[in-house]
Amino acid sequence: MIYIDKSKLRCPRCGSIMKPAVSINEVESKFWMRCSQGNCHTFIDTYMPLPHQERIHTDPHRYLGVFGGYGSGKTQCTIKDDEKHMLITPNGTTIVGAAILPQVEETWEKDWANDFPKEFIKKQNKQKKSYQLINGHTLLIRAYYDEEVLRSLNASRVHIVEASAVDLEIFTQLKTRLRNDAGTLRSTDSSGNPIFDPETDTFALEADWRKGIIESNPSAGWIRDSFLLDSHKLDLNGADYNYAIKSNPNPTYSSYVIPTKANSYLPPTFYEDNARNKPDWWVKRYLEGSFDYAEGLVYPNIFGRFITSFEIPDSYLRLVAMDYGIRDATAFIFGAIDDVNGVLYIIDEIYQNNMNAKALAKLYREKQHLYNINPYRLPVMDGRSINKRNDLDLRTIGDLFKDEGIWFEPAQMALEARLTRLNELIESKKIFIFKDKCPNLYREIMNYKFPDRNSDDTLKAGGDKPVDKNNHAVNALEFLAMEIPADMKKLKPLAYDGFGRVITPYEARRPINRSRYNPYADFYKPQKYKEPESIFVGAGGSEEIPWN
Repeated sequence: MIYIDKSKLRCPRCGSIMKPAVSINEVESKFWMRCSQGNCHTFIDTYMPLPHQERIHTDPHRYLGVFGGYGSGKTQCTIKDDEKHMLITPNGTTIVGAAILPQVEETWEKDWANDFPKEFIKKQNKQKKSYQLINGHTLLIRAYYDEEVLRSLNASRVHIVEASAVDLEIFTQLKTRLRNDAGTLRSTDSSGNPIFDPETDTFALEADWRKGIIESNPSAGWIRDSFLLDSHKLDLNGADYNYAIKSNPNPTYSSYVIPTKANSYLPPTFYEDNARNKPDWWVKRYLEGSFDYAEGLVYPNIFGRFITSFEIPDSYLRLVAMDYGIRDATAFIFGAIDDVNGVLYIIDEIYQNNMNAKALAKLYREKQHLYNINPYRLPVMDGRSINKRNDLDLRTIGDLFKDEGIWFEPAQMALEARLTRLNELIESKKIFIFKDKCPNLYREIMNYKFPDRNSDDTLKAGGDKPVDKNNHAVNALEFLAMEIPADMKKLKPLAYDGFGRVITPYEARRPINRSRYNPYADFYKPQKYKEPESIFVGAGGSEEIPWN
């Protein structure tokens, strides 16, 4: 690491002693030094980037995602990158903002104004939150709360601070604003005339340094799903996170994920001091820079259960569950049980919007043929939909699927039991999900959260229940989890009773209620007896025989 002794620094122009420059906020600049001779006007920036910061500064991609833990140096890095753009782009415009103005005022703007030399500023408008440099470059500080207020801007550089709190629509709008040609240099012919490129119907460019910066702590949402996982380049700073990058990523996106320990300028015990008594998700997210952990996730350890798909043996018992949507998505989840090791694998999904029962049944049969699906019990559908009647002929959703040769049973809908059961499988490492086969399930479950807590850490109204949106594949997975016994190694007895308990051949002759299978049998009172029409026997209860 290179160290600059500022006390020995001399002006490269006149040889005089250098002294700290006076910043915009009238304090000594942290990095900028100025020649002590008043009429010399020589400045030196003593900032020395760390290795990960240097890679960011030299990255040629149009849009950079700079994500990291506390103290990782991401803010200092992006400030210095912004400064460079402002200084080399006369008459350009840089826009820096956050979801609310205080977020950018108390972080980026404060740190920048404490460092940037006051002599570089021609004028400042505190009311309009703007700065004009002596080279004509304009800096605008903005709150990114409404995309409409951005429509009139014409920028050569945009920067989103704490991007996780900003809507995707804001980023989309900012990209349309990145069109100021002050950040470009046109190619010219031998006579100095600009060269027109008929293939692109634009003037050819010799250089283009327009840039968009997305800066944030790691979080769920669009910064992960629509940027990180869509990045042409992903720099994890040596970490071994296995992020599923899209098959055709955006060639203009590049992302950096920086852990706290990457900043060698921090105090030696900084990591340990901040990690002490913190939950695992907090350490992973805010110190190690992981996108796999987030506050308030319903299934906080689910990421470690995503694996790459492999060929499922025919001996694994198949299960299917569906969450039906009319206006929302319909999601099928396909599972396979390894009853030797007692593990459930989620092997595929169907995820469709605005599709009728006939078309969905066709997709289901294709998967059925592909995976040799002969479920050891009937597929289940959410109980709200299976008996929902059509206004025209009063036939139920379940009837429509029966017409296509697919019979469903109603899923067990108790939310608390579903959450408990699926979390039990996750924590005990009894469930694994094929990440490459279930992209919609991955997207949903990694964003499936409880409501944010109040500022005093108390629950908001309804805060003990997950946010009920974008959870169709997740719900189907929960329904499926409720259909397996607590011990998946015991799927070969002769028969099961109505509560999922093993029964002997003698007990199989006694009247039982086989209407529902319930892995939480010990927590439920016996149902009122009703003479069953049949019982299920054989491997995993896969064969149905008449009761009488």
